[in-house]
Amino acid sequence: MSEDRAESVAIKITDLDIKPDFRGSFLIGKDKTGAEFRFALRPDTLVRKLSPAESNLLLSDILRQTSSPPFRIGETVVVSWKIDPSTYQKTAVKITALE
Repeated sequence: MSEDRAESVAIKITDLDIKPDFRGSFLIGKDKTGAEFRFALRPDTLVRKLSPAESNLLLSDILRQTSSPPFRIGETVVVSWKIDPSTYQKTAVKITALE
């Protein structure tokens, strides 16, 4: 899923579940107004880290290398998302870690 015409929101992560096959994997967080957002995660979700060095990797590649999620509960991230036309879920296209 490409980033073209994706919407973005900054959230503080409140829940995260990544399954080995990605089915049912999700990220939940709240924006600064307290509104809750739930995003489906896919193997092709791009993860952008700004520190210690800038990097852009697919979520599936990160998990294959480290076996642990690249972000944690309580961390603030910017999620670029689209509605998946087959499931009508908000799907994370890119997640930018701000910390």
